[in-house]
Amino acid sequence: MSGSGSSSQVTQNYQAFVQQLPELLKTNPGQYALMNNGQIVRFFQSMSDAVQEGFAKYGAGNFSVQQVTDAPILQTQRA
Repeated sequence: MSGSGSSSQVTQNYQAFVQQLPELLKTNPGQYALMNNGQIVRFFQSMSDAVQEGFAKYGAGNFSVQQVTDAPILQTQRA
């Protein structure tokens, strides 16, 4: 999940997330990672909480949310 801005933010975050995924599966399985500029900012129990925090802190298009799962999905932009 991401805000409505640049797809490069989503791609950068996704690539960083996938690199860290093996360790995240051990430490934060099922949680939602709020990401900004290729960094995990914080983990949440629900996607809605992560998205709300992302909009509040970074604004639309400047963050993405990834669920820690063994089948990660590159989230698409929403208008």
